[in-house]
Amino acid sequence: MVATTNIGSTPSERLGAVLRAYQIESDITAAAPLSGGHIHRTWSVTTADGRGYVVQELNAQVFRDLSACEENLRRIDDLFHLGDQRRDITIPRHLRTETAGLHASLPDGSVWRGTCRVERSSAPQAVRTTDDASVVARAFGTFATALRSLPGGPLRGTIPRFHDFEWRIDQLREARLADRTGRASGISRDLSDAAALADELLEPAEAIAANATHAVHNDAKVTNLLCDRATGAARAVVDLDTTMPGSALVDLGELIRSGASDRAEDADDLEAIEVRWPVIEALIDGFRDRYEFSTAEMPLIRYAGPVLAVENGMRFLADHLNGDAYFRIDRPGQNLDRARTQFRLAVELLRS
Repeated sequence: MVATTNIGSTPSERLGAVLRAYQIESDITAAAPLSGGHIHRTWSVTTADGRGYVVQELNAQVFRDLSACEENLRRIDDLFHLGDQRRDITIPRHLRTETAGLHASLPDGSVWRGTCRVERSSAPQAVRTTDDASVVARAFGTFATALRSLPGGPLRGTIPRFHDFEWRIDQLREARLADRTGRASGISRDLSDAAALADELLEPAEAIAANATHAVHNDAKVTNLLCDRATGAARAVVDLDTTMPGSALVDLGELIRSGASDRAEDADDLEAIEVRWPVIEALIDGFRDRYEFSTAEMPLIRYAGPVLAVENGMRFLADHLNGDAYFRIDRPGQNLDRARTQFRLAVELLRS
């Protein structure tokens, strides 16, 4: 059930209304938006009693089945916070409404979620060293292994066909043919690059999908991990909306894709993008230290990074053609630059 509450006219009053939906009456003393996410809008909030919370305005256009998200999150929350199990990694504890729901709806139609803030922690914005890579990979490997013990059967799917490589090819083709924004003629080279890479990686992508046997994060990257500010130790995995049945190769591939280069995801100097092989080796070793791949999965590890890079590149390119409707942008052409970066990474990763 989604709780509702009255709201005010200012951002602070709106955030206060969200907290009241979670039975938190203390006044807000500080609130700041958190950057980095492409989908939801997120704020860190401190109240007069000294407590900290993170609240998100959910993008219901992307996550159309919020009941599936809530059911999954409730089960994952219980896995990590009920009982006396001690784990190396956790998740932020979700706030509950008066009716024990995780989602709250304001009268303006917006839907929100809240968690307790993991104090003295922050999300690294990049994998800078091999030590960073080990910390991040071990955290997501631990998370994937923990999900194997989740009781109650498989999690529900929250985004249909999220890592369906062939479907992403079809989506890009449809976006090119529709050409809603008239951009297709100016990116013919990019479309050709995407088609060639997709054709080369279709078979390993299908093999990876065939190993989708357990719940995994499905968006495992450094910005979705909170680390201790003082020690650098991993503390909590966040942004769990895509946690659903999938392949651990996808999580490892996303780590490789997002950590392979020290350049920004929307870099405009493609020649400067270089793959850091020691970092990739540390990512693979760290993940495998905490998660045991099957015999069938082992030969596919080398393809995990390129497959995820091309998949994300096709998504960015399709969104550019569709008018940037899915991924938020800060400037014109950002999704095109994101796509080009991913394709360049895939080419470099395939040279191994």
